[in-house]
Formats: sequence, C-alpha cells, structure tokens
Amino acid sequence: MSASSAFRWVASSQPKRAGGWPEAEIAAHQNTMRAVFEGFSGPGYFVQIPGMFHSNFTDVPNWFAMADLLGIAGPIDKHRAHRIINAYSLALFDMNLKGRPAALLAGPAEQYLEVLFETRGR
Repeated sequence: MSASSAFRWVASSQPKRAGGWPEAEIAAHQNTMRAVFEGFSGPGYFVQIPGMFHSNFTDVPNWFAMADLLGIAGPIDKHRAHRIINAYSLALFDMNLKGRPAALLAGPAEQYLEVLFETRGR
C-alpha cells in the first residue's frame, strides 16, 4: 500500500468540550470524520482515542501542568496520550514510508485497549 493510496485518521473521540467547541460543532466534526472514512475508496485506518481533547495531540499538556485542571486537556493521562499518539504515528510512518510491517495496525492492540481502531481495504 502506498502512502498516497491509504487514508489515515487519528482522532479524539471527545474533542475539547470545557470552554471549547459548542456541542453542535463537535457532532458535525465527528460526523465529518466518519463520512470521510466511510466514503474513501482506498484502504484506510480510523483510530479514535477516548478521553483526548484536541490539545492532547500537541505538547501543551506536557508543558503546561495545569492544562487538565483548566479543561484544556482531556481526562486521559497526558503521558499515556503521548505514548499512544507516538506509537500509532510511528507505525503509520514505518509502514508507509519505510515499507516495514506494522503489527499495531493489524487490529486492536492489547497494549492500547482503550483505542477505537477500524481498518478497511487492507
């Protein structure tokens, strides 16, 4: 599978809520991600990480100790979130850029049971 033929989406299953997006925008965002994944004709992955907010995909929670207390970061442990994002990103890069097998992308991973993992057309 080439990088240009595969759809990959790693997302929060709960975008920022506290002081953030209105519920209607959150629902629209979730529906758009789902529609794109389901409408894509090639192989793809849809990885959702419960308990993460948008900022968890950045280093903000690791640099700003009060991020979780202020509702900027999701309820997931910030170090766990960082490990999950790094693991899935590395697996995608290894597979698509280096042509290496990525066991993490074969299905739900035992070490990340909270992750909602879907694949199609592989």
